[in-house]
Amino acid sequence: MKNIVLMFIFILTTQLLTASECYHYHTIKTYQLKNTDGKLYLEMIVKDPNKVSIASYNKVLLKGVMPTNAVIFKETQDGIILKNDTWYYYVAKNTLDEETVLIDRIVDVKTQTLSPIGFSFLLGNTWQKLDYNPYYPTKAERVKFTPVKNMPKDATLISSFPYGRNTTNLLKDKSKVYSYDEATAEVTILENLNPNSTKIDTLNESSDEYCIYDGDTFYITKDNFSTVEDVTYQFKSMGLKQSFLKLNFHRPNNFRTYLDFQDGALWSYVSAGISLEQGGDVNFYKVDDSRYLEPSGLVLHNGFLYDDPWNLVYEHRPIDLPKLKNIKDFALNEDDSYTVGKAIYTVRDLNGGSILEKVENAVSVGNDAIATFNHALWSYRHATPQFYLSNNTISFYNYNTQNTERTIKHKSAVKDLKLVFAFDDKLLIENIVIPSIADYKSVEFLGSTVDVKQGCDGGRGQIEIIIEYNYYFKDKDAVYKYHTGDNGLKVIKDKDSSSYNEANFICTFWSNNNEN
Repeated sequence: MKNIVLMFIFILTTQLLTASECYHYHTIKTYQLKNTDGKLYLEMIVKDPNKVSIASYNKVLLKGVMPTNAVIFKETQDGIILKNDTWYYYVAKNTLDEETVLIDRIVDVKTQTLSPIGFSFLLGNTWQKLDYNPYYPTKAERVKFTPVKNMPKDATLISSFPYGRNTTNLLKDKSKVYSYDEATAEVTILENLNPNSTKIDTLNESSDEYCIYDGDTFYITKDNFSTVEDVTYQFKSMGLKQSFLKLNFHRPNNFRTYLDFQDGALWSYVSAGISLEQGGDVNFYKVDDSRYLEPSGLVLHNGFLYDDPWNLVYEHRPIDLPKLKNIKDFALNEDDSYTVGKAIYTVRDLNGGSILEKVENAVSVGNDAIATFNHALWSYRHATPQFYLSNNTISFYNYNTQNTERTIKHKSAVKDLKLVFAFDDKLLIENIVIPSIADYKSVEFLGSTVDVKQGCDGGRGQIEIIIEYNYYFKDKDAVYKYHTGDNGLKVIKDKDSSSYNEANFICTFWSNNNEN
C-alpha cells in the first residue's frame, strides 16, 4: 500500500509540474551598471517576452567599488563578476535584496598579464578557475581557486560554447588548439589543427552543433563538446581535394546547412547521419551538379528543386521547377512558404514528388507591401500578430488557412511605435484599434511597464493568469498613458513632454507607473 501511495504522489506531482504555467517563466532578467554622481549602482531589469515592457526594476549601491571603467565581466547563476581599473569583484545575487550587498574582491587587475578565460585567471604561472560559494560566512571560505589541468600559460580564447550551467572554451597557443571544460577544469588537445588558421562555424544553431577546422582537418562538436569527432575522412573519402578554408556555408534557416567549395557540388550536412550503401553513416555527403539559390534556400539539382539537405541526398520530394523565369528571386519565409514579386507559393506534395503552387487570394507582399515585424508579437497574452501593409490596408493573413482574416483601412502612413502602430487618429494596440488624442505627426513611444495581477495558474490552470500593460507616449504638447482595457489614451497631467524620452523612461516613470 505504501508503494502505491508513493507512486500516486509521484504521478500527481509530475502532473502539477508539467501543467503549471507562470508569467515569470517567460521574462528576461538583465543587469547593468550605472554611474550616478560618482557612485556605482547595479540595476536589475526584468523585461516581458516582448523585450520592451518592464516587469520589474531595482538598483542597489555597490559600496566600495569605484565606478571608473567599471564593467560587468561575467555572470553566473549565483553572482556577477565586475571589473574596474583595480579589481575583479564578485557580487552575490542572493544579497541584492538585502540591506548590505555582499561584494568580495577576488583578483587584482594588475596581476593579470593575459585576459581571463571564462572564470579562470592566470595567478602567477598557473591558470586557476574561480569557485565561489556565496553562502559561506567568511571570504576565505567563499573564494576558492582550482588549478586547471594542462592549460598552457599563453592560452588565448578563440570562442566559448555555453551549454546549461557549464561552458566549454576553444583555446589556442602558439602550437596547438584546445578545448577547455570549465565544469571539470580540464583541457584537451584537438589534434592536427593549426592555431593560426583554425576557424569555427555553426552547423545547426537550433541544437548547438558546430564545426572547427583549418585547411586540412575538420571536427564537428555537439552538446557542449560532449562529443568531438574528427570527420576529415568523410570529405576525403568522397574525393575532396580543396582546402577547408575555401568553403562557404549556406544556411536557409537555423537547422539546415549546406557546404559549398565552389566546384559545382554541394555537401549536405545531416546531424542524424546519412547511411551509405557500403555500410556506415556520415554527416556530410557530396551531391554533384548542385547549385544553391539565394534567397530562396532551395537547391537546384538535375532539373529539380530541393528544400532540405536530407531530401537532396536521397532525391526525396523533388520539386518540379516552376515555369517561372524569376525562380532566383524566390525568398523563403519563416513558415516555409515562398514569396516572389506579389505572390506567395507553397510546396504541395504529389505522388513521388512536389510542386511549388501559387496560393490564390493571398495577401500581396511584393514591392508595394510591407510585412510588419515588431516587439508586440511576443507580448504575453496581449500580442498583436504580424500583418501586411498594402494599398492603404492593414491585412492580417493566416498562413495555416491561407486566408486574410481581418483588414483595417487607413489613410495616413502607419507609424511603428515599437509595441503600437499609429495611423490616422487611431492606434493599433494589443490587437485592437483605439482612438488616439495624440498628435500623429509628433507622437513618440516612451516605454511600457507590466502589472502582474496574477502571475501563475495555480499549478493546474485553476487560476486565471492576469497580466496587464501600461504604455507611455508623448507628442509636442503632452504625455499620455494607455492601460490594458482602456478605451483610449489618457493625458498625464503636469508633465512637460520635452523632459521625457525613451532613454530616461526608467528613472522618470518606473516609480510612477500607476499615475493617472
